[in-house]
Amino acid sequence: MNVKRLSETEFEIDMTNVMTVTFKIPKPLEEEYERICRKEGYSKSELLRYWISSFLGLTKTEQDIIVQKYRINNQNEASWKVFGVRMVEEIVNEIDEIARRNNLSRADVIRSVIMFKMDAYRRAENEAK
Repeated sequence: MNVKRLSETEFEIDMTNVMTVTFKIPKPLEEEYERICRKEGYSKSELLRYWISSFLGLTKTEQDIIVQKYRINNQNEASWKVFGVRMVEEIVNEIDEIARRNNLSRADVIRSVIMFKMDAYRRAENEAK
């Protein structure tokens, strides 16, 4: 909870609940993601929050198609890296709703968003060449 002093007698309290969400991603995916973050000048968490926010702006149908198309098969998870990001509870709730609709885990949805956005990023890089 953040408290901001507005005047001698007035304060503003930010009651937004923030959660830390952890999930695993394949090491090669994490390495490519880190490369994109460095190139674009974002922290890993900043870019992921941005990508998730833009994904949540899509229609439910578009979201469902993307999470099914870009879902990663969870083989050989032992070599995957743990990734943690702080998000506002309302965003986490929206991700959880998408996961329920598609019978997936929260981590599956987040990994699908990363794969979808990275695919779009790769296409944009190739077009720029």
